[in-house]
Amino acid sequence: MAHLGEFVINTEGQYAKVADLTGINFEDGKQYTFQIQNNATVISSAQKPTKGGFYINTPVLNLYTKQAGEDLWIKTQFSSAVLNISA
Repeated sequence: MAHLGEFVINTEGQYAKVADLTGINFEDGKQYTFQIQNNATVISSAQKPTKGGFYINTPVLNLYTKQAGEDLWIKTQFSSAVLNISA
């Protein structure tokens, strides 16, 4: 598993594409592992979400498989979070 990076992000309560924040080009069908240190909400969606998602408040490992036509979105609550991604 290759470590793709560690990124400090703050979306100030709005959803943002993880790819835009990190510069990582997620490949369709490929599985990624990510860890968030601090509170954040994530969701996979074709459009920018306004609600929903999975709230993560512990730095556990999470799996994400990129689906065609969808992106991974993240929302922090007015504070920074550290996002680690591996493939």
